[in-house]
Amino acid sequence: MYAEDLSRKRKLAQFFMALNPSFFTETDAFLDTMDRMIDEIHAAPPARGFDRVLVPGELENLTKERRLREGIPLPEAIVRYLRGH
Repeated sequence: MYAEDLSRKRKLAQFFMALNPSFFTETDAFLDTMDRMIDEIHAAPPARGFDRVLVPGELENLTKERRLREGIPLPEAIVRYLRGH
């Protein structure tokens, strides 16, 4: 199954923080700044082999839109199994 021993302690950590931007600036100003930042990121040249630069979460949103439009691709073997054939 797994190559590592999961019964031993591992050096793992997670940290989550949520900040309300309205404590620091006006909401509209924050949203305008974020829009400009996203535009700047999109304008950056993509790495070799990529068509464009995306921001975090953008690929997932694009995939969701495509799946809603086209459905979820499944291997034929899975489709046959689900259909009971």
